[in-house]
Amino acid sequence: MTPARWRVALWLSICLITGREWLELKPGPKPPRVLFLSSENGIRRWKKDLSKMLLALTDEERAAVEAKLLILALTPDAECDLRPKDPGSRSRMVAALQETNPDLVILDPLADLIEGDESKTLDMVATLRDLREVQRQGCREAAILIIHHSRSGADNVAI
Repeated sequence: MTPARWRVALWLSICLITGREWLELKPGPKPPRVLFLSSENGIRRWKKDLSKMLLALTDEERAAVEAKLLILALTPDAECDLRPKDPGSRSRMVAALQETNPDLVILDPLADLIEGDESKTLDMVATLRDLREVQRQGCREAAILIIHHSRSGADNVAI
């Protein structure tokens, strides 16, 4: 079983924040503030997986992660739409960026960001333009990491 892509991005975030190397990637001199915007996972799952990852850290590293890692966690009543084309969703995304001023924004999954078909170039280009506008309005200097789920099982090898 392969790890969930968001877990890989979460561990990357922890490594960047704590100054650990990740796949020979050396972190910068200043721990980044990381904002996860994910429409997939609820609070219980985030807490469970993050708690396991934090076990590998020192008390100082855990404190750094608590100070620098921000995660949007789903609640049953939350408005967690991540479609930048939708005006309400876009304004919430921009407000989250302005409020948190992150260095890195991780968006998960790509399929929830797209208005249209992710296999169509025009739909993808429009989505990426909308995301650039969200970034420009919310936090111009932030890097953006988009998580895309690949197909699995028989769909992955189908032609």
